[in-house]
Amino acid sequence: ALLPLALLVVVALTVRGFPRHAGVRAVGQTAADADLKEHGMTLHQAVRTRTFWAICISGFLTYFAIFGFVQHLVLHMTKSLGYTLQDAAHYLLLFSLLAMTTKLLGGVVADRADRRVVFLVSLGIMLGGLLLLSTLDRTWLMPAVVAIGIGWGALFTLYSMLAVGSFGLREIGRINGFVNLFETFGVGTGSWLIGWLFDLTGDYHVPFLVLAGATGVGMLLGTQVRNEVEPPRASNAAAPPVPAGIPLKRPG
Repeated sequence: ALLPLALLVVVALTVRGFPRHAGVRAVGQTAADADLKEHGMTLHQAVRTRTFWAICISGFLTYFAIFGFVQHLVLHMTKSLGYTLQDAAHYLLLFSLLAMTTKLLGGVVADRADRRVVFLVSLGIMLGGLLLLSTLDRTWLMPAVVAIGIGWGALFTLYSMLAVGSFGLREIGRINGFVNLFETFGVGTGSWLIGWLFDLTGDYHVPFLVLAGATGVGMLLGTQVRNEVEPPRASNAAAPPVPAGIPLKRPG
């Protein structure tokens, strides 16, 4: 009974915020860093935008899909497809290695390209893998695991990057906290609902289609993400040079 109350208290404190202390700066923080942290939206401003809810709900659906997949892949392979536990462990290892690698590569690509495009492409790759998985065909299992690992690895870092790019750094801690709250609900819901659907239908065809559908909706929501703040202007930018005057010719 105390857990919901504690959660409400944490949410209330997060929304209300804590008092700011003007002039207080972290060790090693420069004046330019302090100016950058003042740039952007507050949480109250962010929640009034379409982008905020697109990121939150897309995060919920994506985490719903990926944890539903991870929690039930071993059961699907051993109970439905006849693989051994050792085989299932090898597939999970492959998925993990691909996800770890593309976390780094996805961040590198997102630093050099449009993050929203990288985000949508990653969701599309993950969606394709889940559709292959929903066929319940052993032939498509390896390509499905590879695609889901690549797509998920790139997505993992992009939600935070999208939040920073969309809302700035002013209250990015509280904004990301709310995004993470939605993602956490997706983690618990996906694992439970996919198991319930398996018990209801007798196989993983419908449950994996649900995961693919959730990813597809998350991808559609990703098209609604926009930069909600203008980029900060450099306060110490040099003034434009004043053109030199044309010297006057002396008479005579």
